[in-house]
Amino acid sequence: MEMPKEQVNRFIRVVGLTGIVAIVMSIWSASERLPGSRFDFTSAMAPVLRVEIVHSKAELESVLGTPESATRKIIAEHSVIFTGQDVIPGFVMFFYFLGKLVPICKNNCYNYLKMMSTCLFLALVFDCFTIRQIGLAAAAPELTDHMAETIRQLALWKWTMFFVATVSGAFILEETGPALKIGYYMLLAGANIGAISAGYGYRVDLLIGSGLSIMFVALCGISALLLWRPENLYEKQIPN
Repeated sequence: MEMPKEQVNRFIRVVGLTGIVAIVMSIWSASERLPGSRFDFTSAMAPVLRVEIVHSKAELESVLGTPESATRKIIAEHSVIFTGQDVIPGFVMFFYFLGKLVPICKNNCYNYLKMMSTCLFLALVFDCFTIRQIGLAAAAPELTDHMAETIRQLALWKWTMFFVATVSGAFILEETGPALKIGYYMLLAGANIGAISAGYGYRVDLLIGSGLSIMFVALCGISALLLWRPENLYEKQIPN
């Protein structure tokens, strides 16, 4: 290490703190639910997922309701425009700082880092477009099949990019201590489930939300370990 061990540990704890911030953002996102939105393992981290995965005008109408419905008013008036959308920005922030730890924890995953950065950027772009399209649909006097298809495709691209970025980012933790290795495997499991579902459009109502929930649990454990046991990050690379 070029830096003293105490300084390295301090920097690792800062990264752990950004994970805590991402957790808080995710919990806030999960708590700000649209009317009629259920809370369970498959929808906890993505409360507006049911709006994003509609196939047709009829499905979109059943989710948004009439033009006077509370759901439409919440979205169209932009009073909580980012409701259900803070999971991605929170993880983007965490992975950005986690990428700064590559020289400490592993020196040969820069290609993964490039892939992660590119996919996270695209995920944020598609996230913004998805939010905009949902807002336009909520404000529209009449819904169409084209609106539903546009929202669905943008959302699937968004989630695909996000999960691929998570798979790439998880490899930063591949050569860490045993405790962090558990978080690494959980991140990979959740992200792969979500990526396959979003990429192929298979059981998105069940698998995207489930993948996000697994990743959230992993984020909680990883952040806690980075804060309280930063040595776990590099104990396999640096002899005691």
